[in-house]
Amino acid sequence: MDRSTSGRRRDVRRVTFVLPQVGGTQQQCSGHCSGINAMCVLKQPADSGSLMRLWTASRDSLVKVWDCNGTQSVESAVCVGEYEGHIDWVNDVVVVNRDLVATCSSDCTVRVWSDQQHGSLECYSGHSDYVTGLCCPESDDARLFSCGLLGEVFQWDISGGKRKPVESLSKKDVGSNSVYSIACDVSGNLVSAGSASGVVYMMDTRTGRVEFELMGHGDTVRDVVMSSDGSTLVSGSSDHTAKVWDTKQRRCIHTLAMHTDSVWCIEKVDSDARVIFSAGRDGCVYKTDTRDLMCDLVVREKTPVTALSAGHGFGAVWVGTEESSVRCYSDAEDIAESRACTVGSLPSLRSRKIFESTGDCHPLPTCSDATVMIPGIPAIVDVKLLTDKLHVLSKDSEGHVGLWDVAKACKIKEFGVCDFVEKQRDMFDPTQSALTWFQPDSSLGVVAGHLTPSNCFSCETYTRQLGYGNAPADEKVNLAEQMLNILFSRWKKAKTQGSDEDMTFNLDDDGSTSVFKFAEGVSPAVMVSGDDHSVPWKKSCWEMDGSEDVPEWVVRCIMRHEYPVSKQLKMSFVLMPLKGSNLPSMSQSRLTAPRVLQVQKMVEYIAKRLEGKGYECSKEPIYWSQSEDKSPKKSPSKKKKHFIVLTCNGMTVPWDFTLAAVRQWMWKRPEDLHIEYSFRSSSDSIVLPKIKIPI
Repeated sequence: MDRSTSGRRRDVRRVTFVLPQVGGTQQQCSGHCSGINAMCVLKQPADSGSLMRLWTASRDSLVKVWDCNGTQSVESAVCVGEYEGHIDWVNDVVVVNRDLVATCSSDCTVRVWSDQQHGSLECYSGHSDYVTGLCCPESDDARLFSCGLLGEVFQWDISGGKRKPVESLSKKDVGSNSVYSIACDVSGNLVSAGSASGVVYMMDTRTGRVEFELMGHGDTVRDVVMSSDGSTLVSGSSDHTAKVWDTKQRRCIHTLAMHTDSVWCIEKVDSDARVIFSAGRDGCVYKTDTRDLMCDLVVREKTPVTALSAGHGFGAVWVGTEESSVRCYSDAEDIAESRACTVGSLPSLRSRKIFESTGDCHPLPTCSDATVMIPGIPAIVDVKLLTDKLHVLSKDSEGHVGLWDVAKACKIKEFGVCDFVEKQRDMFDPTQSALTWFQPDSSLGVVAGHLTPSNCFSCETYTRQLGYGNAPADEKVNLAEQMLNILFSRWKKAKTQGSDEDMTFNLDDDGSTSVFKFAEGVSPAVMVSGDDHSVPWKKSCWEMDGSEDVPEWVVRCIMRHEYPVSKQLKMSFVLMPLKGSNLPSMSQSRLTAPRVLQVQKMVEYIAKRLEGKGYECSKEPIYWSQSEDKSPKKSPSKKKKHFIVLTCNGMTVPWDFTLAAVRQWMWKRPEDLHIEYSFRSSSDSIVLPKIKIPI
């Protein structure tokens, strides 16, 4: 089997597998499993069957579409679609027209989707860093503006799939001053961009220049909204304030200081941006009239608010937070003067007509309960790869701890709410010391694993360890090869035999040669990063049809069984008799064996050699996991027996350790491992290693 890769161009695109928190259609109909970054709500035509449609963009890399029915108050929200294609946080979503939706992501791409088919029509990859915001002019369905880190603002022709950079925000103007928010007027001629330096850049797309700068914020401008005619701009900043700007006079006319922490979201209620919603890290959602500076505290969330969207004409506001749930609150069209407070320029100068003490500097909210809540799934916030490198311990945002089997792609045990560190100690197994073949990750709120061609093929295990008891005793499999074979089994079959719409989840039907077998109904997603010649993509492993752009190193592995053989799969060690034991040396004391070789097989090798020289050997296993005191069983025979015992650094080596485990937990030196063998009697004491758990 030829596994060499010499003479071929190096391919470094990363493959990621994503283990679903729930399976099958249940996942598609459920809420998000990480924080909400953006939302967009739009009235539907009278004949659409829904009065309102909501799009939610999440840190779980997904965009979901919800039909919201009701009259003045929203009564229900049903998930009717899901956009899957981004491989990182989705940072913004905008409706271009009734048929097209645009999204941007930290995967450095902008995607345009068909609202009817929920499929990606185009992927634009011109950004060199995270894409943080989008906007589109109401009067033009062909243009889209995006902003991102490193001071990038692009104009896209989405009708023809072309990218036209707005030259006014090039490196020569702002250097690497990152842009976090963007807005435009109804015509798309005036574009505003809020930057990390606190400056709002105002650009004329017809001239391609920064016409002027609005300066006044003392920290990053996190969000901007603009009136339809472009005469008024409202910005929210990490300096705890929102500012109202007159763009014709090019000055700040009001500073709104009702928030006590960073202002992350601004949402206009009307086209002239007279009434706005604002929210941020303090969890408060305020509704403010920017003309007379009257405001109401609509609601106060327990966690920071990261997204807002107003249901125009419904008297409602949708609120998304760092949690995975979305809530909608009914709100009166006009700010109640009897409850409102007048916003001053500084927090210390606030003047309220009525102040009801709540124990802090915020008034009582007008809403206490959400009209409707779209529940989410608690996000996975921490993961720990166990020593066998096949199981992952996870903790979600509510403190629940679970155990995942990577080979089955599912959670196999729930421990409930418990101490995550203590559970790691309980699950620690020193008998294994496998090399890390994938990098676990929880940034999307799920358990995911990253595979890179440079190091993913560095781990093997015996097939019997995966539950195949009838496999040959010395048969080993490469874990990355097995994972790639099952992840891309549908793709491989489509390429070699054609697609079969009636294929089931049965492994044999997929034609996979992998010894991994995913649990029934579980459909992990596959994400592939992009490069200069390809765009990133994401798809369920069971939905691949052969059209996907699979990295060449993956193709070589699953189609031709070619992959780089890691030198780390084997290790050298020295095997010699214990000094004073009077036992003979092996014919060859320096040996090489697989890292995963168990000590028990080494004992069998020694016994065979010693018996060949006339020694009578007995074998009494000493297992790390055999009992609480880890003592060998006493032999009932009165005849004195000589039991083989292995030592390393003066400690007895358990038989269920692998060579790699002995080296890591007992030898702890860079030079070749030294193991000594001798005889012991049943009455001799043993000293097992004391291992400090690496937490």
